[in-house]
Amino acid sequence: MSDEDVYSVVAYLNSLPPVRNPLPATKVNFPVSLLIKSAPRPAGSIPHPNREDKLKYGEYLATIGGCPECHTQMNQGEPLPGCGWRGQGIPASGRHRNQREYHAGRRYRNRQVV
Repeated sequence: MSDEDVYSVVAYLNSLPPVRNPLPATKVNFPVSLLIKSAPRPAGSIPHPNREDKLKYGEYLATIGGCPECHTQMNQGEPLPGCGWRGQGIPASGRHRNQREYHAGRRYRNRQVV
């Protein structure tokens, strides 16, 4: 996610009223306590994609939105040949009758997504 989008999300979250929900102290058992120490670190500064390049901007939005997770046929985490970002019309792993139902009744067209 680009730095600009991260700042926008943080600004939005800061505009919401706080939720009071006391939680117990987190305790992580061995070996997970060691694995956490080797977790990936932030990538540094990520530039915002150029909105004029519709294909790259659409790829960016689909990536941060997680669209390929359900709408692209994968084999070991890689899109099958020929699928790429198109998804080949795969409806959310068959969990929903159609895209309209899956996306909360909203009709998305190419110009609205890209």
